[in-house]
Formats: sequence, structure tokens, C-alpha cells
Amino acid sequence: MRNARLISLLILAVPLSSITEQGNAQATPTSAKVCPTVIGIMATGSRYRAPIATQARVEIRQCELGSETVQLVGWRSGEREPFLVVETGDFGVVQSVARANVFLVETGGATTDQAFVIVFEKGTPRLSLRRVTRGTSELSVTRTTLTVTITGIYKGDAEPGRETHAFPLDQKCPRSAIVRRGLILRLSVRRGENPFAGQA
Repeated sequence: MRNARLISLLILAVPLSSITEQGNAQATPTSAKVCPTVIGIMATGSRYRAPIATQARVEIRQCELGSETVQLVGWRSGEREPFLVVETGDFGVVQSVARANVFLVETGGATTDQAFVIVFEKGTPRLSLRRVTRGTSELSVTRTTLTVTITGIYKGDAEPGRETHAFPLDQKCPRSAIVRRGLILRLSVRRGENPFAGQA
């Protein structure tokens, strides 16, 4: 958990129409409209002097007034349309972690949270895990693996479940670049700047 604290608290959390799991989050076709406000972003790597809007990344967006739910959006490098849009149905972000090519975003609703693990495989974001929980996600990190333990998994009238999943880290992905890029973008969003102005 000590290592996890060093990389959590970044801003944040991709197509998944073929996967149906428990929970009310839904992945939509990439033709779906993305929500307008970027409230968090993580890049999966760093290309010298390349604008962040051209790089592979995951974004957390907030939908318009009246809904104000959280949307997760995944982009492949150099593409003008997102590869994945996930409507979470939740209203906030509990925690987020980025390490190499693995991302975890935990969103919060009225009575439950949802844990999403997004893994970039050969440059393409995949939603590898989604769970509804009344507990939380616990993290541990080594040089080669990010391990997620989810407690309080909702199972209706049955006793809450507990699962542990290990995700290999891509050693070619520069971990320090993710941290630097995340901090830079967090500051720009706080100042009210939009690094994606004019982009869908």
C-alpha cells in the first residue's frame, strides 16, 4: 500500500461493447458524444514535444448539467476519435492510479462504488475489469505487477465478495512520464485551461 500511495491521488481513469459485467456502467460505441468537461487525464507514455491531445491517454469527463455523471474516455495515439467511451452513471471519483500501461479508476455513486481497470495492450485501451462494490479497491505495486484487491463486491442477497487480480506492467512504458504529465495537466485544469479545446 505504501507504493500505491505514491502513485494514487493523480488526476485521473476504455470499446467494450462485447463485455457485459455486473454494474450499471455501460460502454458505448465510439460514435457516441463525449461529455464536454475534462476533469482529469492520464497519459500512458511520453513523446517529446508531442501535444498531449495526440497521445494515447485516458480521460475522466463530466457530463452536462442535469446529469453531471462521470464518463471515462480512452484514446489511441494520433487518433481524433476516442476508442472507448464508458458511461459510469456515477457522480464522483473515489481514487485513481496510473502505473505504466495499467490504470485503475474507482467511481462513487449513492450507495456503491465501481472499480474499473483499464489496460493498454499494444497501444489500445481495454477495459479489463469492472466491479460494483460496497467496499473499496486496495492496491499494491511491484516493478512488474499492479495488484488490485476489491472488497465488498456486491452480490445481491449473498455475502459480499472479495477478489484479487494481478496486472502485468509494460516495462517499455516510462512510469515517470505518466506522473509528470498527470501533474502538468492537473495544474492546467485547475487554472481553467482546456488542453483539448476544439476537440470532440
